[in-house]
Amino acid sequence: GSPAQAHEGDDAQGLDFTHAPRDTLAWGTLAKVGLRRVNGQLARTFLPPVRSLEGKRITLYGYVTPVEAARGPARVFLLSSQRIACRGCSTPVEPEGVVEVTLEKPADLARLTARSEAWAVRGTLELVDDDASSVLYRLKGGSVVRQKGGAAQAR
Repeated sequence: GSPAQAHEGDDAQGLDFTHAPRDTLAWGTLAKVGLRRVNGQLARTFLPPVRSLEGKRITLYGYVTPVEAARGPARVFLLSSQRIACRGCSTPVEPEGVVEVTLEKPADLARLTARSEAWAVRGTLELVDDDASSVLYRLKGGSVVRQKGGAAQAR
């Protein structure tokens, strides 16, 4: 089917930023990283626009994917520019489109993933350039923030 059908009702353009907070960072900014394989590992070079964000509080808007089968509240999950796992997904998520989030307070990830909607998450950006087998980015001290349109805040 078409990309719109593949994502069960999403439009073909992907994320709808109309409900994202005004200070949301575009995923394209995080794509400003050079990636290459060196001895089977992913070597990365962060360009100045990304390097300048290290250690700053940013807001990202994307899809929540738990990293483990957690029962009850959890603190760590992946936030991505498009769904990582869905029926009919044909385009893989690029490494720069995934951020590992560690929340300040545990949240009910089942509730965050139940309706397949995007969420806004705020935290301190960490560039991961010393661990070639890991994610490129981490958000530390994260929190899910209230979105325009009245989406409930996760606490």
